[in-house]
Amino acid sequence: MHCDRGNVYSCSGSPMINLSVLIASHNGANVLPKVLEGYVQSAKNETNWQLIIVDNCSDDSTSKLIEKYQPLLPIIHLHEPRPGKNVALNTGLRHVAGDFVVISDDDAIPEPGFIDAWRTAAETQSDIDVFGGTIRPEFEVLPPEWMLEGELKFEELYAQRKNLAAGRIAPSGIFGPNMAVRRRVFAAGIRFNEDIGPNHNIKQYSMGSETEFCEHAAACGFTTGFNPLPEVRHIVRAHQVSPEFWSARAYRLGRGVAKREQLLGRNAPKHFGKARRLGRAYLGNLKLTNLKHTTPASHPARNFLAEWDYNFQRGYISELMALNANQPKHVHSKLQLLNRFVSTLRASKLF
Repeated sequence: MHCDRGNVYSCSGSPMINLSVLIASHNGANVLPKVLEGYVQSAKNETNWQLIIVDNCSDDSTSKLIEKYQPLLPIIHLHEPRPGKNVALNTGLRHVAGDFVVISDDDAIPEPGFIDAWRTAAETQSDIDVFGGTIRPEFEVLPPEWMLEGELKFEELYAQRKNLAAGRIAPSGIFGPNMAVRRRVFAAGIRFNEDIGPNHNIKQYSMGSETEFCEHAAACGFTTGFNPLPEVRHIVRAHQVSPEFWSARAYRLGRGVAKREQLLGRNAPKHFGKARRLGRAYLGNLKLTNLKHTTPASHPARNFLAEWDYNFQRGYISELMALNANQPKHVHSKLQLLNRFVSTLRASKLF
């Protein structure tokens, strides 16, 4: 884990700029118009800021859309040919000119006053180095009523962060669609891990790149916090409200948790019991479901949670197996047994 508080972080741009917004986009043509229009509206009368957009290997009209908005916004348009959101973000960081860097997504629409709200947060919470802000999902197609009622897994699925007070927060409570970082964090050499996060060449990538960044910053002594005033609406596409998406998301999250724990030194062989505990929890969920003779139609929420647990642990164990491929034979054998165990659980109940 690298952090060097003495390292001077260089950048290009005008010294007059005091806030930078950084976005990476891969094939964002369907969502960027709403997002960029949001910046036009939210940044009226704002000065001394820049919007850095890194086109990450798009093969749609993303670049043309960005160019269309350049007369309306202080856009720096970059291209990163290597796939991966974090690769693109790290490329964009070389061009930031502000002392305060807001990082968002190409599907996160800023609310009016967004830029000013982040400036205020930077001024009033001087003890915070890495911030999270409010995120509300904006659905193209509403989820089923049973899911909406309890907002089941909305944080994990749709990066929802709302109704939180200003103040300190755990690094894991900061989500990528709306976060901000003081320049001194980057000056310490901390960057986004390019082995984690969205990559259009890797379907089942490990999730949690922003969490890994925040945990890395915290391990280097930087503080993490929250401010509720900067808000974005996170566009949730129709295909993201489907059992297929939910299962894949849980699997990727499981992989990401295992990888982050490995980076922090937390999933050495002595910690493999966590995977077993996940298995027992899932088995208990299955037994309860069978005991009550329920079906997906009668208890969809319960079955959704059981399916989520199963896919999360499947991803977690899969990543452990990959990370420990070179471990002694008996360690890898235990992981293979765990993998067969969860597969057996899954086969015992059809969802």
